[in-house]
Amino acid sequence: MYIRQIVERSERLSKRLPKTAARLNILMFGFDSVSRLTWMRNLPRSYEFLVEQLQATVMTGYSVVGDGTPQALLPLLTGRTEQELPEARRGFPGATTVDGHPWIWKKLSRFGYVTQVQFHGVLSTLYRATLKVTLTL
Repeated sequence: MYIRQIVERSERLSKRLPKTAARLNILMFGFDSVSRLTWMRNLPRSYEFLVEQLQATVMTGYSVVGDGTPQALLPLLTGRTEQELPEARRGFPGATTVDGHPWIWKKLSRFGYVTQVQFHGVLSTLYRATLKVTLTL
């Protein structure tokens, strides 16, 4: 059912786009606590496949902007640091859920992209352990 909805929406979107429009697919793929160079050394065939076969762009200039997973991922996925976003840490006064954050997939969805968010579990350790979250990411 879910895959069918994605395909149908994708087909409707394709009909609306001009023939000269870029047909982009965006996949953000990362390993927490693993550097780019470690990934390249330990998974060389995966790296080669992504770069050579899928023509993936590797973010060679990306730098962690804080100490920990939320501080590293929030700027990448929202364009803002943790301090610039509404308080969402568990146990802090006035904390709200992260649903209101300006996630990149929400912006892409507004431009007509079919979006999906997937972490390495039902809810990523990032959210479950440190941030307030609902199931409507």
